[in-house]
Amino acid sequence: MFKNMTLQTRLIGSFFFMGLIVLTMALLGWFTTNELNQYINILATDNIPSVSGIWKINEGQTQIQSAERLLFDPEVTVSERQGAITQIQDAWKQINEGIKQYEATPLSEQEKKEYGLVKEQLDAWKQAHEKLLDIEQQFTQLGIRNPWKKQIELIRQGKEKTSDFAIVQAPIELRNRMDSEGANREEPLFKITDDQAGKLLKLNEGYISDTQKEVEQNVARSIFWISVGIAIDPITAIIFGFIIARQIAFQILGVVRVAEQISTGNLTTQVTADSNSKDEMNRLLTAFQTMTQNLNTLIRQVQHSGIQVTTSATQIAVSGKQLEGTLTEQVASTNEVAAATKEISATSRELVSAMEQVAAISQITTTAANDSQKDIVRMETTMRQLAEATNAIAARLGVISEKANSINTKEISPASVIHTLPHRSNQILRGLVSIRGELRLCISLSDLLNLEAADTAVQSLSPVVYSRMVVLEKADKTWVFGVDELYGVHRFQRDELQDPPKSLTQTYTKGLFHWQPSGSQMEQSHSVSYLDDELLFTTLARKVV
Repeated sequence: MFKNMTLQTRLIGSFFFMGLIVLTMALLGWFTTNELNQYINILATDNIPSVSGIWKINEGQTQIQSAERLLFDPEVTVSERQGAITQIQDAWKQINEGIKQYEATPLSEQEKKEYGLVKEQLDAWKQAHEKLLDIEQQFTQLGIRNPWKKQIELIRQGKEKTSDFAIVQAPIELRNRMDSEGANREEPLFKITDDQAGKLLKLNEGYISDTQKEVEQNVARSIFWISVGIAIDPITAIIFGFIIARQIAFQILGVVRVAEQISTGNLTTQVTADSNSKDEMNRLLTAFQTMTQNLNTLIRQVQHSGIQVTTSATQIAVSGKQLEGTLTEQVASTNEVAAATKEISATSRELVSAMEQVAAISQITTTAANDSQKDIVRMETTMRQLAEATNAIAARLGVISEKANSINTKEISPASVIHTLPHRSNQILRGLVSIRGELRLCISLSDLLNLEAADTAVQSLSPVVYSRMVVLEKADKTWVFGVDELYGVHRFQRDELQDPPKSLTQTYTKGLFHWQPSGSQMEQSHSVSYLDDELLFTTLARKVV
């Protein structure tokens, strides 16, 4: 394979092969990094903004629905009503931002179809919502928030046929229209829009999951090929360098043996060389072969000259001039032998210099192979860091998906009559309560959590307190809880949550955090239990259902 190559060609070829190995690994790393960068761009500019936009729309709808339920409260104050109107306006701004954000991302055909349905249902729900607000505005302008209470007072006073009694009928009719519009049109459209937005959210989550799987496959494939390169490339370079160095060393040893034979005066050594080869060593052997042939010819000439001298000695007396010519020829031959000996010495010195150059080049080849292996190891470290970044993005998307499955507060309703169940042995189930015409199970949290009756009056903790029914929905199941106080939603950081004391480790308490009611004049904050929702609802499903 390398017989017809020169020493320079072999060395250049070996370095070219090493460079080709490094280039191959570099291209592999570049293609892998570029592909991962494309996946990251898809997640950052398409999938995540799409999910965020849908989530803004969904959250805005929930805020509007929550504010609408407050408007249905007959005991709502003017400031509370204005706060609800402001919340609705802010929620619509959030919905419009979510729509703009989602429409700015590239959409597939299926996404366009699902988004068209969401937009259509959202417009229909918006019309029903605006109509409901218009009726509520007319109801508010009449100035009677609780017409039923006013009507009962007039009946007690015996003023059924007075003008005041007739005036009360108008807000009652408007309130009935509000209830009818909310229950028969606005509420169903909200549920349809919410379900359609949920489908679109699941579709985008599916795209994110597919992208994550492709990234994981790409990373695994890249790690495999890089590992193969790390294992094979150094071995290949070592084998390739060993073969080239062995051939060069073998040829140099052959030349050294020939030079040693010639230096000892043995001109009968057989030198085998290919005169047509371009290899420097073969050319040097060819030169040695030619030199030995010339020396042998010269020796034969010297021997022939000696015979002639011996023959001529017997003829000295006959011809002195002939003897002088023979001596001159012998001196010339001796000078040629001396010149040939000097040429052999010079050739030997050149051979030693060539051997030193070959040893230096072999050392450079070994150093280059070690540097290439270190670069490949650094490349593998970079690929592992890219894989960790992708997993972090996937973990962040998992948090967004988990947030979509949290507990949904459906409504806060006034206190209703609880219909007890006969022959019930479970103190946790208080009975049945009517919520918007539907019978729901009413649960006693105090019996479930084994709470003792509080000695502190309710009014000492809140300026305005009403007995309410809280309707929660989790995992497509609706639960109704009777509560004495309701302060709304309180948000806190994870690091604020403290471990519960040992006396509470066997209860439903997951942790404790400090809280002070907004607007309260009490300087001391309260220690509030954060319940384990999964354990709570699992226990309810087992003990009640």
